[in-house]
Amino acid sequence: MEDIDCREIDGDILQNVHLTEEEVLDVLKRLKVDKSPGPNQVYLRTLWETREVIAGPLAEIFVSLIVTGEVPEDWRLANMVSLFKKGGKDKPGNYRPWILPELVAVGLVTVLMFVSMHWFIFLLNLPISGWNLYRYLAVPCGNVGVFDPTEIHNRGQLKTHMKEAMIKLGFHLLCFFIYLYSMILALIND
Repeated sequence: MEDIDCREIDGDILQNVHLTEEEVLDVLKRLKVDKSPGPNQVYLRTLWETREVIAGPLAEIFVSLIVTGEVPEDWRLANMVSLFKKGGKDKPGNYRPWILPELVAVGLVTVLMFVSMHWFIFLLNLPISGWNLYRYLAVPCGNVGVFDPTEIHNRGQLKTHMKEAMIKLGFHLLCFFIYLYSMILALIND
């Protein structure tokens, strides 16, 4: 089995990377075969059982990827897993329900402004409360929530979510200064 050398790539750190078939074989021998398959649906037991045959071609593939610096589009996809928060693991609502605190907080401010008859602030908060309620109720059945990382990644919605986050950040900053101005005005009038 021959040693495969990687060339320097435009002065990058990958200058003298050596990847041998034995190194790939060693990694394949240490696979935990009882784990579930990745996004390519290849079971680790299959890789483990065919390790002697596939170690050489895999080493060549990895070296060519390092040399060219190009990775196939399928390899850029990730299997993302939602993080468990608390409660029963079988209930999707227990995985990162971040929209609920925002929904409650903005809804509470909106109701308080309505009760205290601060119409301008009430009307300012009404659209964001409605949007948060719509987003919460519009989550498809089976998804873990509005901010389900798997859904965001798989549907390519990261830019949309980032734009929404920036709009909400601007809204909350605007509200902060309006609330601050209202508080100072109330203190001066008393």
